[in-house]
Amino acid sequence: MRSTPAIGLDGVVYVGSEDKNFYALDGQTGEKKWSIGMGGKIESSPAIGSDGTIYVGCWDKKLYAIASSSRGTSESSWPQFRQGSRRAGFVDLSRIKYPYLHIGD
Repeated sequence: MRSTPAIGLDGVVYVGSEDKNFYALDGQTGEKKWSIGMGGKIESSPAIGSDGTIYVGCWDKKLYAIASSSRGTSESSWPQFRQGSRRAGFVDLSRIKYPYLHIGD
C-alpha cells in the first residue's frame, strides 16, 4: 500500500492498494469491513467529503466516489493527507517517478 489512509468520524480507515482493491478497515481491530475492486492500482490518498462520500483516484484513469457510513473526517490530528479544510501543502515532486496524475478518459 502506497496511499495515505483517511479516517472517518466512525473510526473506519479507508486505504487503496496496489492489488487493485480499495479497503475499509475497522480502526480498532484492523479487520476488513469491506473492499471494492477497481481497474488499476490505487496509490492516491482518499479524501472524505462532509456527507461521507470517499473520493479516490486510480491508475485506470478514473476518479471514484464511494458512499460510506462515515460522515466526514475524524477529529484526530491525522484524519487524512494534508489535513485541514483546504488539504493544501507543498510537496517535492522532484524525486517522484510519475509526477503527473491524469484523471478522466
